[in-house]
Amino acid sequence: MKSRILLLVKGLSLFTVITRLHAQGTAFTYQGRLNDGVNPASGKYDLRFIVYDNGAGGSQQGPILTNSATAVSNGLFTVTLDFGNQFPGAGRWLEIGVRTNGGGTFTALAPRQQLTSAPYAVTAANLAAVSQFNTNVLGQFTTVGGGYGNTASASYATVSGGQDNTASGDFDATVGGGFNNIASGLYATVGGGFGNVASGNGATIPGGGGCTAAGSTSFAAGNNAEAKHNGCFVWADYEPLSFASTAVNQFLIRATGGMGINTAAPETPLHIAGIGGITIGQSATSGGYTALRMDLSAAQNGYAELQAISQGGSSYGNLILQANGGKVGIGKNNPVSALDVNGTVTAIAFNPPSDRNLKEHFARICARDVLDKVAALPISRWDFISDPATQHLGPMAQDFHAAFGLGTDDKHIATVDADGVALAAIQGLNQKLEEQRAENADLKQRLEKLEQLVSRQNGGGKYKVVPGDSRQGGGTEGVR
Repeated sequence: MKSRILLLVKGLSLFTVITRLHAQGTAFTYQGRLNDGVNPASGKYDLRFIVYDNGAGGSQQGPILTNSATAVSNGLFTVTLDFGNQFPGAGRWLEIGVRTNGGGTFTALAPRQQLTSAPYAVTAANLAAVSQFNTNVLGQFTTVGGGYGNTASASYATVSGGQDNTASGDFDATVGGGFNNIASGLYATVGGGFGNVASGNGATIPGGGGCTAAGSTSFAAGNNAEAKHNGCFVWADYEPLSFASTAVNQFLIRATGGMGINTAAPETPLHIAGIGGITIGQSATSGGYTALRMDLSAAQNGYAELQAISQGGSSYGNLILQANGGKVGIGKNNPVSALDVNGTVTAIAFNPPSDRNLKEHFARICARDVLDKVAALPISRWDFISDPATQHLGPMAQDFHAAFGLGTDDKHIATVDADGVALAAIQGLNQKLEEQRAENADLKQRLEKLEQLVSRQNGGGKYKVVPGDSRQGGGTEGVR
């Protein structure tokens, strides 16, 4: 004869989930899962089993069973237990102790777990209708299809089979099967699995283990998924920790191996494969709010296009990045400014703001001083280490910052500062040229006067003053 039991034991950093038990005579075996903290245990462990007649205190029933050096692989183990005929129908509780192989004393895992069905199957061996043993049909128009220890206690409730399942919610609460499942909400449904509770009205749990659907019209599935709020969908993977909703109308998925759409091998937490687009927000073709859409090119070595599309898809809205602070990096993961690009930026024109109303702390500068510093500034030809094929010409940021003290640091040269320095140097050069022009004009006037004086002293002849050293033939030259 075969029967099943599911048992959850928690204590310290270990817990065991007994997934199946087969009873034949007084001996039975079960397969379980042992976790060390949140991770599956592996290695050799000593396990101790004691049956009591009470959940706390009470008297020991039968022998103490110790399974030494029990092999545990990836959290899974199998043991055989035989307490003799200790299950006459009265309540029994199982205490499990755990220790590392050959080490110290056993740690008893609390609380003790009540054995409600499987060991008692040995007392039912001589019953003709085993499938209907220990079932309760209490409500109006209720149905229990079979199994063991099942109860349908509300109007129109149904338990199809399984073990220790309860359908107690009025109006069509249903448990399809499994072990220790409860459908207590109106129209609530548990399809199967173990230890699931659908207590919300219209709540659904298709299967899995340890799931809760407490919100109205909520849905929970997988392992330890908890839809605690109305209208929530919660699906959790095999990880042992609970995964619960935090507000109404949430759609939550825990898939630590990744979630794939159009792919069975997701490479990231969410992997969407195939050619097409992703739209975030209201559909652009239905009017209303602007939608964010990412389109993927079908061409070989294609591209991704990010668009902000307004109503009807006929125009495009603004795409805003980090409106409330933060930095954007392109080609780097540690941006130091609002937009930090690792690479060459190409544009028809850059149009930085230079409105007087955006500026303050104005101070006059000496254009000639700026010119002198530009003249002394080292200028060289070079390339970036990351782009050796492209040659550039200009100063180093350290020299520029030391000369002018402009910009955020000595690692960058802002284009507004380079432009300002260039314009100031041009003004300084213009001032220098104007001074030279004035000096040349004065020299020209003095030269003309000198020529006239020489001409008069030589009787009115035409003489031309030739600059130079008189020892090299310089002096005046007369033309007669």
